Amino acid sequence: MLEDDLPVTLMRLGLATFLGLVLGFERERHGHDAGLRTHGLVALSSGMLTLSALELVEQHGEGDPVRVIQGLAQAIGFIAGA
Repeated sequence: MLEDDLPVTLMRLGLATFLGLVLGFERERHGHDAGLRTHGLVALSSGMLTLSALELVEQHGEGDPVRVIQGLAQAIGFIAGA
């Protein structure tokens, strides 16, 4: 990652985490199991994996970031169903 991209990357990860925390707060407020920490961590890790895939494509021209997003959606769906 270029140093110029660091503020943008941190902003994106911060926004993803914040939105995950908002969803988690709403679930905790209504007494559901997965709450603030769970949604915040899932949003942060999903954002990091997606940004890593985008960086891989940008730097090396290889990879498919859409597959990463598809894999994340499947994993989250699998965990939510358990």
